[in-house]
Amino acid sequence: MRPGMLWATRRMSRPITVPMLQLHGANDGCILPAQVDDRHQFAARRTREVAPNVGHFLHIETPEAIAERIAAWAA
Repeated sequence: MRPGMLWATRRMSRPITVPMLQLHGANDGCILPAQVDDRHQFAARRTREVAPNVGHFLHIETPEAIAERIAAWAA
């Protein structure tokens, strides 16, 4: 195993300690919300939301709505 991969493997085995907003488009044909890997533990606040009427590129399809949602979450 390469040294970088070993570091990444060790790092991913620890709980995630930064807050996270995870957004998915309801019409995403690449990654369905149900396919998201939840193996990682979260020690910080985690919010998962499905944005209606958008696909994979939320920030391109509805930039104002996504920016408002991120700003509200970060506040």
